[in-house]
Amino acid sequence: RPPNPLTSPPIMPPPPNPPMDPKRPPTLLDTSDTADEIESIIDNLRRKSLSPTTIKKRVVHIKSFFDWAASRYGFDRPKFPRLKTPIKEPDPYSHNEVLMIISRLEEMGHKNGMRLVMMQAMTGMRVGEVLGLKIHSIKDQIISNAKGQVHGLRRALPKQLKHFLSHDLEGRSKEEIWYLDDGSGFQFWKSSSSVSHFMRSLTSSLGIRIRQPNHAFRSFLATELLTENISLGLVQDIMGHKSPGTTMRYVKSSRIKKAGNDALDRLFRSQ
Repeated sequence: RPPNPLTSPPIMPPPPNPPMDPKRPPTLLDTSDTADEIESIIDNLRRKSLSPTTIKKRVVHIKSFFDWAASRYGFDRPKFPRLKTPIKEPDPYSHNEVLMIISRLEEMGHKNGMRLVMMQAMTGMRVGEVLGLKIHSIKDQIISNAKGQVHGLRRALPKQLKHFLSHDLEGRSKEEIWYLDDGSGFQFWKSSSSVSHFMRSLTSSLGIRIRQPNHAFRSFLATELLTENISLGLVQDIMGHKSPGTTMRYVKSSRIKKAGNDALDRLFRSQ
């Protein structure tokens, strides 16, 4: 039975927290020596041979806790060192490795795997873009809302991909909606991570050791274009890079450097 407000005692709010005594010994929230403790934590993570990226992520998590605690309890936020992670060189597939992947997918009869690889290797589309691609948007060209690109930008398609797409679309059922469809109007892969897991298993079975098995297709396309002396601005446009500095990372790759050295050798050999 609900309490009677006329006879029941009123519910009193909890008493406020007592003011902190400056003479009280340090507690968990005392930040006077926090900077030294943070450096100690970072040194401990480095001794565990963790990668710089992993160390940075863990320090960010610790910083998030202190940000919350500072706003909750009102003490000064400790200063965290700004950790830098090395920029990794692009890790592209070789031309032969791409052919190996396509050949294995043909042997498996994995239609969605073939669709994924053909689209990524020949257009440089990101995994998320291919996952979000619908059949009705595949015509003579692909309409995509790519990261770093103007909305509605049209991607140029090579003849081989146009031939593959036209043949692929002939066998699609009316129920299918997505480019990577499971046959009943639902996406075959639900997330980018599931695509990465599939591609990592496939490349491992072929003995291909690659750091980012899906992004390696973008690296492959950019590297191949630059090796063929396609202008940097055009490669930037094809890849959908917002900044030319991102495209320049591929110019610095070891494969491009080797192509440059070979070109110099041919130039001076002819003289």
